[in-house]
Amino acid sequence: VDDVSLKVTPILLRFWRPEYQQPYNTFVQALGNRYRNDSRVEFIAIGTGLWGETRATEWTDRSAAEAQGLTSDMWIDTVNAITDMYINAFSEGGLRKRLLLQMAPFQFVPRERKEFSIYAGDRSVGLSYNGLFPDYNVAFACSRPGYDYQCDGAYDQLVPYNNRVPIGFE
Repeated sequence: VDDVSLKVTPILLRFWRPEYQQPYNTFVQALGNRYRNDSRVEFIAIGTGLWGETRATEWTDRSAAEAQGLTSDMWIDTVNAITDMYINAFSEGGLRKRLLLQMAPFQFVPRERKEFSIYAGDRSVGLSYNGLFPDYNVAFACSRPGYDYQCDGAYDQLVPYNNRVPIGFE
């Protein structure tokens, strides 16, 4: 009886797979059709991953996501593709609603947050950091010479976009 082991396989939402993205796109398009021109709606928070934010799994399930084929670059592409879904759904000759990418977390490395935030900001999508702390998760890395983050700090992408797109905090 003392030779017992437990093998647990987490069940993951695979946001990066077409089986997830196709029906999700259908939902986002229907959402856009219904609320794109609704004056009662001020903004739309883009849901890209777990809890609507920009990570695919909890940290404890990261290796399971990798085993399912998820890579850092694939995750960036996934977040960008979902951002595009919302841009398409809420556009009619240009964006009709303010969109906010909930860009606080990353899946594997901080560079992801930088990449998908730049992608969103360059497309007039606002950035929402769902947390506001004095120096959580390396808030500003651009001003830290020699620091390992390459302007990938939690708030770094909010600075260049703060006068160009909506910025939000939770």
